[in-house]
Amino acid sequence: MNHDNCTEVVVGGGWAGVYSLYRRVMDDPSRASSACLMEASWRIGGRTYSVPINHTKMPFVQDVGAYRFTPDMHMVGDLIIHQLDLPTECYQATCPSAKDDFPKPFMFNYSAPLRRIIDPMTKLPSGYATAIHRMVEELQDLGVQIFTQTKLIHFDLMESTENNEFNTNLRLTFQDTTTGSIQTIPGNVTANPIDMVVLNLPRNKLFDVKGVQESLSPRSKQTIECIVFDTPSDLFGDEIQKEIASAKHYSTNLGKAYLFYKNAFWRSKLNETVGTWPPDVGFAAALTPEDSCMGLLETYYSVSNETFYSSLPTSYDEPLGSVWETDGPEARALLQQAHTALVHSLKPLLEEDGIDSASLEPPAGLIVGIWHRPNEEFPFGRGYTAPTKVLYYPTESGLPDQACGVPGLTDDTYRDIVLQPWKEEYVSGRKASNSIRDRIFLVNNDYSCLDVRYYWGDWAEESLLQAERAMLLLGMSPPSWLLNKDYYHTNVVEKVYISHREMLPTRTSTVENNILKWVVLPTALVITIATLIALVRKRTGGKRQGEYMSIP
Repeated sequence: MNHDNCTEVVVGGGWAGVYSLYRRVMDDPSRASSACLMEASWRIGGRTYSVPINHTKMPFVQDVGAYRFTPDMHMVGDLIIHQLDLPTECYQATCPSAKDDFPKPFMFNYSAPLRRIIDPMTKLPSGYATAIHRMVEELQDLGVQIFTQTKLIHFDLMESTENNEFNTNLRLTFQDTTTGSIQTIPGNVTANPIDMVVLNLPRNKLFDVKGVQESLSPRSKQTIECIVFDTPSDLFGDEIQKEIASAKHYSTNLGKAYLFYKNAFWRSKLNETVGTWPPDVGFAAALTPEDSCMGLLETYYSVSNETFYSSLPTSYDEPLGSVWETDGPEARALLQQAHTALVHSLKPLLEEDGIDSASLEPPAGLIVGIWHRPNEEFPFGRGYTAPTKVLYYPTESGLPDQACGVPGLTDDTYRDIVLQPWKEEYVSGRKASNSIRDRIFLVNNDYSCLDVRYYWGDWAEESLLQAERAMLLLGMSPPSWLLNKDYYHTNVVEKVYISHREMLPTRTSTVENNILKWVVLPTALVITIATLIALVRKRTGGKRQGEYMSIP
C-alpha cells in the first residue's frame, strides 16, 4: 500500500475515527483515493473489542469493551439500524426501558431499550465491533486505504511566511510497529499537502506523539490535560461517596471477566438464562445458545485494583486476556481458582435449590478485558485506558475554569477547544492565509466536560457527535440516515464554535430542546457496585469495595 496519496488522514481506528472517514467518503466517494486510516494496533475498534470464542459449538462473540446502545442515541442507533442495516435485539429479554439499568435514585437520559448487534442466522451476539468492521469493509470497497500496526510518532506543524502572510502545513510521521520502518505523510508538502486530519486518540496516546505538546497553545494543552471526577456526598450519599473516593484513589483498571462453561449450570441446574446475583444489586449476564448447554457467565465488572483478572493480558497495549483448559496445568489451576470463588459466592443460591456445589464442573475458559486508569506515574493512563473526562461539581472542584485552572473555561469553550485544539485563532496575534490548523480535529470519548449531575456514562454516541461536529465545520450536510433532525440541531449545530453558527443551518422543527433533568450515576460507578465477588465479600465481612479485591 502507498501512503503518498493520503491527503485526508484519520489517526486511530476506534468508533469516531472510522466514522469520520466513513462520513467523508460516503458524502463524496471521490475522496476515497486520498483517504487513509492509520491504526497503531493490530486491530480496528479501539475500546470496542469483540472477541470470537472458538471453543463453542456455534459461532459466538463476546465483547470485552463497549457492547451496547439504545436507539435513543440516534447518532449510533440510526447508523447501525438504518444505514448499516445490522440486525439487533434487546440486550435483556424483557426489553425494559434503558432507565431501569441504573440504580435508584439515579436515572438514565434514554428510555428506549438497550440493544446489541446479533448474527442474523444464529441470533447470537455478533459483537459491537460489527458496525465498525462493516464501515471499514464499505470504505475498502471504495478504495480507502486502511493501515494497521502503523503508529503516529511525530506531529510537525510547519509554518512559513510569504508576502507577509503565514502559511501552515502539517507533516505526520508514522512507524510500522512490525518492521520499524518510517513513513512520512506527505512526502512532498508543497506538491501534495494534507488537507484534513482527524485524531481519534485518548489523552495518553495523544501526548505520546512527539511534537504534539510543543505545538499546542498553553490554553489548549491545559484544557486537554484536565481530568476531574467529582463525587459529592450530597449527590451520591456519604457511604457511596466514601467507597467511590477509595476506588478513585486506589483503582488501577476497569475490568470485566467472563467464565466459559461447557455445561452452563445456571441453565441446566438453575433453569436460568439471564439473571443477577445478588438479585437486587449488580449484574452477571449469562449467555447461552438456545440449543446448547455451553455459555459464558459474567463474574466481574468493576473499577478496582484487583490483581487476579488484570494479570491475564500480556501487555498494557492488549486489553484482552484469556485462559483455556487446553493451555496446560497452570491454566487449569487458575480456572479452578476462579470457579471456587464463584461457587462460594453463589452458595446461598445453590443451597436454596438443593444443588451440591461439588457437582458443578469447572469452567473451560476465562476471558477478560482490562482497561487501565491514570496513576501518579502515568497521569493520563497507560496502554489502553478507560475513558477519563472533566466531571465537575460546582461546590466541589468548582466550574470548569476553577476545576481545570483555565480562565474563562466553560462547557462550551471546552468543547470548542478540544475539537480544534490547533485552531488558528488560538495562536496570538496572527492569521494564516493557508492553514491546516482549522482542519485538524480531535475526537475521542475522553474529551467531555459537564456537571457530574448530568453525566450518564461512556457511550460511543459522544465521540460520534464530536466527529459529526467536525464534519459540519468541514461544510458537510447532516447524514441522510439520521432520522431525527431536531436531535442533529440540538447535539451538533448548537454545540459547535459560536462564530460559525450564523453560517449553519437553522432548526427546521419547533420541538423544544430536551432538557437534561436527571442525576445519573456514571457507568464506572455503576459497575463499581456490580462486581459479584466483591459484593459477596462485603456481605461476609471481607475487604471493603474499592480496596484490594483478588480471588483467594
